[in-house]
Amino acid sequence: MTRPPEPNPWPDVIGPCYTDDSLLRELGTQEADITDAAHRLEILQLVTAEGVSVYPAFQVRNHQIMAGLNVVLRELTKGPYSPPMWAQWLNKSTRRPDGSTRRRIDELAAGELDALVLEARNTAAAWHSDDPRHAQLAPVRPALIEVADTRDGEKGSDSR
Repeated sequence: MTRPPEPNPWPDVIGPCYTDDSLLRELGTQEADITDAAHRLEILQLVTAEGVSVYPAFQVRNHQIMAGLNVVLRELTKGPYSPPMWAQWLNKSTRRPDGSTRRRIDELAAGELDALVLEARNTAAAWHSDDPRHAQLAPVRPALIEVADTRDGEKGSDSR
């Protein structure tokens, strides 16, 4: 008897995503602005195995990209260049030094940029020192299209 495949955990890890069109509507901007922002690492862009660009919704607040995200992303690039890994690092709940559990993206939203930049720098250095074969997240790519479809299915909803 063949066992059904295990569900892919990445949609839960990364959360809902915008496609190009849905992000354009959310930000009220032009496609070229999003493309430029992604190249300048002002916004986190993930590309599915099918070549579709998606953008984790956690980085958008009040119809804007979070202030300071670009600084954090640039620090993370000093480790392996792996946007899915960065998305997980930003979105995953983690125990903080004060004993609380929260997501780093929420800390950024709360204005804790300096502490987050330092943590991103240290994390990137640790990732860089690891064997690069262990830093690959190839199984993420096929699941991202499912995440994007989930987000677009919520059109008209402001809940995140």
